[in-house]
Amino acid sequence: MSMGDHGIRGVTDAGAFLARLARLDRSLPVRLRSGRSGRTALWARVPWGVLVTREVEGPGPGDATVSAGDLLSVLAAGGG
Repeated sequence: MSMGDHGIRGVTDAGAFLARLARLDRSLPVRLRSGRSGRTALWARVPWGVLVTREVEGPGPGDATVSAGDLLSVLAAGGG
């Protein structure tokens, strides 16, 4: 995933969600699913088996899965 192609405009909201996940495990897979509303849902399963999600502004990349730490690094580097 390159810096300009994630499509997330809700960087602050996504960053807060990803930071919490990364504290648990930076390698946790996060699925990004774009919706018709111009928003993106971020999904992850935390280590104790609970599925968590956050919906943020921006059309997103469509359907992609990346690690929480990698996406957090891209957003923190200004990739939005």
